[in-house]
Amino acid sequence: MKQLLSLCLIVCLATLISGVCSSTTPSTFVTSSCNFTFDNARFYDLSPLTLKDGRSYKASYSFLKLDFLFNVCGYTQECFNQFSANSNNQACTTFPIPVQVGEPTTQTVVENSNGITLSYKGNQFLCERSNDLVFTCDNSTDFQLVDVSIHQCKYTVNIKSRHACPTTLKPVEQCKFSSTNKSPYGYNLAAFSNLNNYYSTPFTANGDRFDLLFSVCGTTVDKCQQYNQLSGNSTAYQSCQVYNNTNSIQTGTPSLLTYEASATGIDLLYKSNSTKQNKISLSCDTSTDFQIMSTNTIQHNESTTYQVNANSKHACPSQCVFNDTRSGRSIDLSGLILPNNGHYTAIMGDLNSGNWLPWDNYFAICGQVDVCKRFREETPNVKYQSCQSIGGSLSIQTGSPTTVNVTISHNRAVLNYTSDAYPCGKSAYRYSILNLICDPTTNFSIVSANEAVRCHYQIDIRTKYACTDDGSDGSSSEPVVNNATCIFRGYDNSTYYDLSPLALANQGSYKAYFPFDGSGFDIYFSICGSKVKVCQDSFNQVSGNSTSYQSCQVYQNKYSVKTGDITALESVITSNGLLLKYTAQAVYYECNRVQEINLTCDPSTEFFITSTTQPGHCIYRVNANTKYACPKRA
Repeated sequence: MKQLLSLCLIVCLATLISGVCSSTTPSTFVTSSCNFTFDNARFYDLSPLTLKDGRSYKASYSFLKLDFLFNVCGYTQECFNQFSANSNNQACTTFPIPVQVGEPTTQTVVENSNGITLSYKGNQFLCERSNDLVFTCDNSTDFQLVDVSIHQCKYTVNIKSRHACPTTLKPVEQCKFSSTNKSPYGYNLAAFSNLNNYYSTPFTANGDRFDLLFSVCGTTVDKCQQYNQLSGNSTAYQSCQVYNNTNSIQTGTPSLLTYEASATGIDLLYKSNSTKQNKISLSCDTSTDFQIMSTNTIQHNESTTYQVNANSKHACPSQCVFNDTRSGRSIDLSGLILPNNGHYTAIMGDLNSGNWLPWDNYFAICGQVDVCKRFREETPNVKYQSCQSIGGSLSIQTGSPTTVNVTISHNRAVLNYTSDAYPCGKSAYRYSILNLICDPTTNFSIVSANEAVRCHYQIDIRTKYACTDDGSDGSSSEPVVNNATCIFRGYDNSTYYDLSPLALANQGSYKAYFPFDGSGFDIYFSICGSKVKVCQDSFNQVSGNSTSYQSCQVYQNKYSVKTGDITALESVITSNGLLLKYTAQAVYYECNRVQEINLTCDPSTEFFITSTTQPGHCIYRVNANTKYACPKRA
């Protein structure tokens, strides 16, 4: 009878300690943030250690081997029983019945000498119960329970884990974002980093109404800490939700920042120590310092993003470095960005007729222009890298700032912008082509501007910013003679032709005049397949940027069009010599040109051009006499 009374007394006392009886069970087991940031420099993520199915970690204490049950950043269902009303147990002892030793919402966190410590407070009846989870950095294990100790109702659990090893964070220096391989554009948002205040905007999300307090450059919003912090005491807030001017919830941490940049703006994404995050989408607008345009909420899986869309004059690119993975070259055009979305002006001409076109072309390099919006827009609400101005009253987009293809060769870069607005003709869209040519003595000079092909508007520019300075002019790195394209076998293999003496050093070229197409033109060409440097470096390449010229047409001593490619050779043995055919492999004005060199055996002549002809459409033949076209015995 006495034993029964003693047991009842213990049960009753435990019931008083735990609370009023209840059968309520928890619906979720993750209750507290498990991501922690210190000094905006060290980040810990213990979330992989949270048990999410109601189970608990078990440790034994005292010589009786009594059980101590706990969870990390959450609570455990195994601490709940029919005698206890408190279902929010992060930790408990089990003898004689479960008694709460920690509640998840009381979680606090500090760094220790080699890791991180989580502390929880529990039931305070008769004894101030609490527990410390002391995590020590150990990269060799996910979770290893070392020991448990108890002193005056405080339980200390020592644990080794790789998740207690901090990640070192490198904050963005003074809110400056450099160009990357992913994006060529860099931004200087330092003007926002000097602000000690914060921005505030009302939000409505899933029926909830709250204010979002945020800083652009990750400056700590101290105001968030002045409210009741429902997400736990945080070391730093980049942003927070504020409900009823009473409670705050962290939505962004200053050091957990990623960004994406384009030619028209930059997106900053701040993650928090929970599933909430704050995205600030800034668009270039020279008319305002900072103006919030709209807000929206994005739900994706378990994360919730609170997005603020704003315009700012500081959100215009300040850096522009293009990388060409094909050539392995890069080029920095930051010096050609005009402030305040300014524009360059080119007076366009028609390459075929030689006449000026009845409109001007306004364009930017690495950004957008505002002048096009001053006129009546053929396609409203588009962004302009360039536009035609028709009669000073109508603007037509010729290039979008976000759709550019870049090709970089030695001392030359071609920026090909595509329009995404009103089509040119029945289906094709317009192209704005900036052909940048190295000139170390010139900052910026427009050489010519033409509609080379219908709806393709090419502007040729000489500038020091197009100089790649890689020292590779090709004059000494390549052999003058290539036996594969200089020695040709006769039909029966008993004879051969050796054209090696006709190969010119330093990518030199021969020149032939063709008195056709009205005013005529020159063709520069090589024999033996060596590159013709003059086609690439001395003229404006209207048939596209290329480094593989075997030959080219030159109009008005300004424009070059490829007529033969060094990689596309066909040879034919004739009755008195041989014929070399090089195909351009580039269509220009619906014409894939072919360069023919018809060599006739003349034992008394080194090399002499006798005539030029056009035996077919887009076929250009140079007839020449040379002793090297005479067969030799094998």
